[in-house]
Amino acid sequence: MATPKSVEADVAGTGFEPTSPLASTYDETSELNPTGCSLRFMTLLSLPRMAIAMAWSAQTAVYGPLLQILLSSTSVQLVQMAGPISGVLLGPTVGVWSDTCTSRFGRRRPFLALGATASILCWVLLMYIMPIGRALGDTDIDRPWTSFLAVLCYVWIDITLNVAQVPLNLILADFAGDRQVTAQVVGGLITAVGYLIVAAYTYLFGPAYNSLQSFLSVLISVMFVSSSFVCLCVYEQPLPTTSTPVPTPSATTAVLGAVYTGLRDLPPPLRVYFAIAFLTQYGYTAYNSSKGQFFGLVVNGGDAAGADMCGSACSPAQDAYNRGVQLAGSADALYLVGLAYLLFLPRLVRRFGAKRVVAYGCVPQVLLLLLAFCKETAIDLAIVGLVSVTQCTIMALAMPLVVHVLGPDADAGRFAGSLNSALCFGQLLNYVCASVAVTTAWGYTLPIFLGGLCSVAAWLVAIAFFNVEMHSM
Repeated sequence: MATPKSVEADVAGTGFEPTSPLASTYDETSELNPTGCSLRFMTLLSLPRMAIAMAWSAQTAVYGPLLQILLSSTSVQLVQMAGPISGVLLGPTVGVWSDTCTSRFGRRRPFLALGATASILCWVLLMYIMPIGRALGDTDIDRPWTSFLAVLCYVWIDITLNVAQVPLNLILADFAGDRQVTAQVVGGLITAVGYLIVAAYTYLFGPAYNSLQSFLSVLISVMFVSSSFVCLCVYEQPLPTTSTPVPTPSATTAVLGAVYTGLRDLPPPLRVYFAIAFLTQYGYTAYNSSKGQFFGLVVNGGDAAGADMCGSACSPAQDAYNRGVQLAGSADALYLVGLAYLLFLPRLVRRFGAKRVVAYGCVPQVLLLLLAFCKETAIDLAIVGLVSVTQCTIMALAMPLVVHVLGPDADAGRFAGSLNSALCFGQLLNYVCASVAVTTAWGYTLPIFLGGLCSVAAWLVAIAFFNVEMHSM
């Protein structure tokens, strides 16, 4: 048995000590023990994913319903566009900056630290938006300052999470070596824990906007602890300063144009996969961005007006809305279905190949067509659980496919950022369409129906055009 090889700076930009207790061992002659870091080290690298998953889940399960109380339905959809817009712009740009960063702390950790710190500051402000609003003159009927601060924090956290998310994906890929799918499975499992924490909180304590300070305290603690572990306990081999040209106006322009060049230079297999990611993300966002409103307004027939402040004096309609929001947040626990599926994903890829796994993985999300019109809670929850299989498939295979197509020596930051842009384009298109769709007679039914149609399109694209022979772990 041999100790793992250090990853050279000109390959992955990181290194870990072979003598570290976190380092794995492997048999260089065995394909069943590929190179790369150990599962424990992958778990350490993935810890901040738990906090980021909690934050994204909170955007839809907590802040979305809160905005619905403060703003009109169309305004809510327009505000939610901030997330995908920031992702489209920041994803490739942060990826390029990260690839060429010569900080003595490494290429990825500085961006993770920046994103985590800025997120925590935003949540501290968000904890006190209601007292601040009242101090500035808000009343129970008219709350302009609370609305303004809620929108500000919503946009702020969208930006900071995107800054942290791309380098977090890249640092895991840097250390994973040939075990890219396994690494993404570990990352997916940690991500699922984040969703489950939000679901458990919502189930135990009701809609989180009714106990915002307590919920955000949990979120701040998880983000601080998990990001600190990675920033303090993981060593990245710094990129030599001499290997990176001194910034010039043309280099700066190239960074700012990373969105365009990242998508333009995609190899054909990745273009097809990113199209699939775009369509499936549209479909999933159609449900996820409005799940609280869907269960509260459509399934339960509730009323959002004043539902965050009525307390024990809630009308039946307000109570129905709050119960729907609580159910939608608790339904994130059904991510366990995708979690269980992830455990088998490396074996499925090795046996059937990425092409078939991706094509079949798109099928469960097609059930959004049924969800849009079904008011039977048990059936709705079953569909939500199955939809997580599609998301786990597309997300877990993204970085392994990037590494498989480009090779391990390529700087993956720009293309990882392009993947983030593909997902954000899907979200953005959904919010644009949903801002109009929710004003129709169908209300929040129509966006989810359109999401089902996009999921069908993703499945057809996967069958007809996705041709990648990848059977690696």
